[in-house]
Amino acid sequence: MNRILEPNCYCKNRYCPHGEGGQPKRFYACKYCSRVASYKSVACCPECFQAYQDQVLRERERTRKLNNRIDMNDEQFATLMATSIVQVAEDSINEIKDAGYGDVLQDEGFAAAVDKINEDIKAAEAVAVEKPKKKRTRKPKVVEVETPEVVPQE
Repeated sequence: MNRILEPNCYCKNRYCPHGEGGQPKRFYACKYCSRVASYKSVACCPECFQAYQDQVLRERERTRKLNNRIDMNDEQFATLMATSIVQVAEDSINEIKDAGYGDVLQDEGFAAAVDKINEDIKAAEAVAVEKPKKKRTRKPKVVEVETPEVVPQE
């Protein structure tokens, strides 16, 4: 006979209908489920997991900071956010490939490619800091001055 384990998690869907007394359902999830972030470590069922994800996305949308990109004005950023994720992914893939990081993208994915790009930016900035700046030598300013006529004294 199997040993009955105690519930060790509660459903994170704040509107979980499966619990008792208006509380979210309590359930068991193994440590592996938690480690790999399985839905079973977050919600009591797939439906509650979907509801929880929707709640998280709504909250993120509500609290998302305004445009923090230095390459876009607010209107361009709004357009980006209204563009389909599939289109944005395709555009990003092309940009990353065009920059020469296609191999990293293909082998390791978006996160690794972006990490590599940022590592290279940091390395380039470090090299730029190391190079001493050439001192600019200013050419002397030539000013024409009217000299008074000198009258010899007798």
